[in-house]
Amino acid sequence: MLVFHDVLGLVEVERPKVVRASANGGPREALVRWGGDVRQGTFPGTQECYRLPEELRETIANWKAPA
Repeated sequence: MLVFHDVLGLVEVERPKVVRASANGGPREALVRWGGDVRQGTFPGTQECYRLPEELRETIANWKAPA
């Protein structure tokens, strides 16, 4: 979940991988840039995504909940 303060870079901590720095130029510009990236399909990109390790895909696909 990406929240407003992440998009604007308001919290001075190490940003999670899913956050793209958009705050250059102020809050309005940051939100306009972020919205444009989402609409164009460029956000999230591969650099902002976590990938499931290939070896776990089959295990998860075949997982059955306990009865």
